[in-house]
Amino acid sequence: MLENVEVTGSVDIEPSRLTGDLDVRSLTATGSVNISRADAGYFAAKITALEELNFSRCQFTNGGVITCRTRHLSFVECDARQPLTVASLVRDEPAKLISFPSTNLENFVLADIDMTSTMFTSAVGLDRLTVEGEPRFLRSPVMLGASRQVVQDEVVVRSQRKLRLFGKWRAGRWGKLVADTPAVPTDMHKVAAIYRSLRKSREDSKDEPGGADFYYGEMEMRRIAASPISAERWLLTSYWLFAGYALRAWRAFLGLSLTLAVGSLLLYQFGYIKHHAMNIITSGSLLLEIVIGIAKSPSGLTQPGVLVLTVARFLMAAFLAMALVALRSRVKR
Repeated sequence: MLENVEVTGSVDIEPSRLTGDLDVRSLTATGSVNISRADAGYFAAKITALEELNFSRCQFTNGGVITCRTRHLSFVECDARQPLTVASLVRDEPAKLISFPSTNLENFVLADIDMTSTMFTSAVGLDRLTVEGEPRFLRSPVMLGASRQVVQDEVVVRSQRKLRLFGKWRAGRWGKLVADTPAVPTDMHKVAAIYRSLRKSREDSKDEPGGADFYYGEMEMRRIAASPISAERWLLTSYWLFAGYALRAWRAFLGLSLTLAVGSLLLYQFGYIKHHAMNIITSGSLLLEIVIGIAKSPSGLTQPGVLVLTVARFLMAAFLAMALVALRSRVKR
């Protein structure tokens, strides 16, 4: 047991294999605290490391509770066989988690931990990670009036992308969010898998709205990773633009309105037999008949008019369905 230990500078702790529990009642260091090769039963610790707190190759056989205060927290090649809670000592100054390389997160529970700089690449069991309290993730640059929770892995990928259209401007906006810590090389497919695991973790915790941003991030990575000339890229781009992957209701309603407006205009120009069009214009019922025509086929349609009406009906039904799904995803618990 370590109790009321104060260290000026940094300290390295490498305990030999223990047969019992490890209890660190109070450990304070003005530099870094590095704990490596700890293999104990139950691990209880209260640690303040003003610079870094690093756990390397540690086995938490019976789980434990780690309460800490630090600007740089990392777990390298660690494993917890039972629930291990990692919490911030001061809630208003959350410990900043940096990375989990080759660490099994199946039994990790994070409470009030800052994950704005966390790189999730190479972590294991991410879909079983439990995050308690309000998630503290990075927010993306505002795009079409909205931002979302993002992981540092996506920020790194986007900041390194080379695009012909507004490439430097886009990369620059994301580049401002890159953490100061060295970035782990990653790719879009891996980031998509990270978002998929985080989404599953939130959904398993009965928090589907909380997983919506992770689903959005997953779809974004899939869209960007697809070949620019592939059908998948065009389909996902249309899904993003007009519905925000069924998470941005206002885009779906906008698409619904545009479909109605354009469909009505095309019907007016090409959809009616000339004498029938003149009759409805004379009677002053043109707009009413065009609007009703989306739901019910009017008389006097030409072949192009039938095609326009069929396409408009399909698109409006799709936009309406996506808008309802988007609204439901925001209120479902």
